[in-house]
Amino acid sequence: MSIIFYTIGDWGKLSPGLLNIANSMDLMSKETEYKPNFILSLGDNFYPDGVESTEDDKWNTLYSNIFTGKNLYCPWYSILGNHDYGSNPQSQIDYYLEKKDNRWVMPSRYYNVIHTFGNKKLQIVCLDTVELDLTMRFVTSDILKSMGINEESARKQLVWLEKILSKSDADWLIVIGHYNLYTAGYHGSNNYLINLLKPLFVKYNVDMYICGHIHNLEHLTDAGIEYVVSGSGAKQGNAGKIFQTKFSYGDNGYTIHKIVDNKMTVLFINEKSEILYTFDLEQKRNITS
Repeated sequence: MSIIFYTIGDWGKLSPGLLNIANSMDLMSKETEYKPNFILSLGDNFYPDGVESTEDDKWNTLYSNIFTGKNLYCPWYSILGNHDYGSNPQSQIDYYLEKKDNRWVMPSRYYNVIHTFGNKKLQIVCLDTVELDLTMRFVTSDILKSMGINEESARKQLVWLEKILSKSDADWLIVIGHYNLYTAGYHGSNNYLINLLKPLFVKYNVDMYICGHIHNLEHLTDAGIEYVVSGSGAKQGNAGKIFQTKFSYGDNGYTIHKIVDNKMTVLFINEKSEILYTFDLEQKRNITS
């Protein structure tokens, strides 16, 4: 038994890159070995300032009319990026709650997803990193206030996260957020989130943290945790190298993750559907010697 998912971040801008990536995802998904069970949307889903409402035309022009491949009609587990906070971030939650679309999933700003395949359990913890890192100045105080976001609410999310991680019995445990921890890209590594989240990831044996925000593709490793950046769905950034870097690519792309029994294979794909880089991750949770 296996489970397959794609990750794409920072895709919500009508660009040649977006069109090429959507076509590539369609093409790859037609291959039986890469047909996704679900897709992780890593934030900045709609540039430049999110959507105004559940009726905003961007839902069509940047999403429904773009990702039209038959096998892309699977759950899209989505989180908010800083650009999604530009106007009415609640609209992306309401779009799901009002059942406007049969694949968009965003029940709240942060939430938890569990998939089982065979006798294995995959758990994905979806964060709102805009709330967790209020030192970032990408979002106006008025918007934050309207959403009830402040230091107290950030602490509440952090308590929720630790409770979820501490109780997890998953064979595979993945956390996703929009903001990066480590990166060789433009924004640089985020020391605030490293200090906040890395200790929890290590303590509770998290396998991987996946993010967007940086407009590139990256694989980095630190303290036994794999970090994947998949933030070039529509925009391009730059490649670089820091101590944790295993792979870095500055043009458009996305990732495919395939778990078969005790092994996850991660593929980094460009807009031409070329496999740029892969790595394998052996299961480390619930392994009895």
